[in-house]
Amino acid sequence: MGPSNGSVTVVDYGAGNIFSVLRGLKASDIDVHMADTAEAIASADRILLPGVGAVGRAMEKLSAMGADEAIKDFVASGKPLLGICLGAQLLMNRSMEFGSTDCLGFIDGCVQEIPDDVDESIPNTGWSRIRFPKILPESDPLYRLSNDQPMMYFAHSYYCALTSEQDLVSDIQFGYMEIPAIIRKDNVVGFQFHPEISDKSGLTALAEFCKS
Repeated sequence: MGPSNGSVTVVDYGAGNIFSVLRGLKASDIDVHMADTAEAIASADRILLPGVGAVGRAMEKLSAMGADEAIKDFVASGKPLLGICLGAQLLMNRSMEFGSTDCLGFIDGCVQEIPDDVDESIPNTGWSRIRFPKILPESDPLYRLSNDQPMMYFAHSYYCALTSEQDLVSDIQFGYMEIPAIIRKDNVVGFQFHPEISDKSGLTALAEFCKS
């Protein structure tokens, strides 16, 4: 019997947690393809941009393989893109991690460091309940998550400071801050958490994207 939960092409640009992402996708019975060239990205139906580490180094790697422009062309075609953790931060206009770095520019805002006075341990490493300030329709791929508002696993010291609240789908309470957990603009979605290691709810989130 073939895969029952859709398919996705994972961008392989040497940015960390790709193997745990692949395990999570396969555990969800998702048909997985790999892309390490601009041509492979262009021919995909939907792409997933994983990653851990620093934004600047990640953008250098994407640029070196021509993936940055290929991803921009892919998004312009209207096909869906999901970024996870560092991959979500790469969706923003720019990042202030180790200086200013231009990112992919799909979602307006800046990646900023979580301030020291937040009265929480930094980096934010562990489980947090994601909240949905907006009511989502049942037709939305994220509806099941919004209905459950589950715990998800986070590991980050920088966050996506959005220009527009319209691009915020879900957040977490972290000290006095409300930190975006899911960001979205048109066909581009970012998960700040790691769905691949967030138990059933995280795997459900991956499967819903791969069927969208």
